[in-house]
Amino acid sequence: MDSNGGDLQLGGIELQIPCGAIAKDIQVDISLEQLAVDASDIPFSNHMESRISPIVYCRPPGTIFNKHCSLSFPHNAVHEDFWEFTLLMRENFLDNWKKIEGDDKNTTFTVRNGRCYIQTNHFTQWFLLGKLVELCSGRKKLTLGLFGKMLKEHYFRLRVRIWSDHDYKLVEEEEMKEDEKALDIFKPINAKFLDIEISIGDLLNGWEVHDQRNVTLADRQIWTSRPSHGFLLKLNDASMNILVATVSCKQGLEDHKFNVHTVIQHISSTTDAPHPSSAIGTSHVQRPHLGTTPRTSLSGWSKYIYCT
Repeated sequence: MDSNGGDLQLGGIELQIPCGAIAKDIQVDISLEQLAVDASDIPFSNHMESRISPIVYCRPPGTIFNKHCSLSFPHNAVHEDFWEFTLLMRENFLDNWKKIEGDDKNTTFTVRNGRCYIQTNHFTQWFLLGKLVELCSGRKKLTLGLFGKMLKEHYFRLRVRIWSDHDYKLVEEEEMKEDEKALDIFKPINAKFLDIEISIGDLLNGWEVHDQRNVTLADRQIWTSRPSHGFLLKLNDASMNILVATVSCKQGLEDHKFNVHTVIQHISSTTDAPHPSSAIGTSHVQRPHLGTTPRTSLSGWSKYIYCT
């Protein structure tokens, strides 16, 4: 861009460079990036705090403008009146995150209608921190999704994941790392700061749950990370190639049910597929927007899936 300024958009992130912000006869290569990193060094000061926005990187970092530029991006806090918001920034990946104070003349921000609006005269990394101040009323927009993987010896891992849409890249990385397939079942929820109870049942004859049928994901996990649990299912009838089950995710009085009906591929016990003992357990990895848009293909799988 030059002294005429301009606009950039990346998904729901918007950047506006006003005319005159860049000096005449100067051109700057400007870019927007949504970072797919686990901000494990975020300085949470309260267990009710969490990152509620993407980590936005405006480049080149350290660029100073003659006029304030406008940056805005979405957040996933529901009912903003029940939240306190803090804007954090850092110049590079080696720096610590620091808060933008109210008397900062270089950067100001407001939060309204599901977005954070920033006025700043320099480029860096940004994200919005939210603190829930009304436990009963404040909520976060999250996504529930199901993933599956056929293991050797007639075992199948059915995984339930919970994530914020701004962490979609991290979820995709986890999906690839686990070699799992998205089952095209994604359900948006407005989650409270409460445990979520996950259970599986109504399995088609020939299937059984090999480990526990009920697990609990703690409120703090749901608020600050991307928790998941993999149910280990065993197929006792080798001639069957269909999995039917119901997964229930209950939080308080709200119960989200997923009806699964999917055709599976059998894996020979002579393959190098992972042993089913590695399939169980609740994952605390902080790593994926698959969003609420259905995925359209599963390599080698046919599927008929319903969500209620």
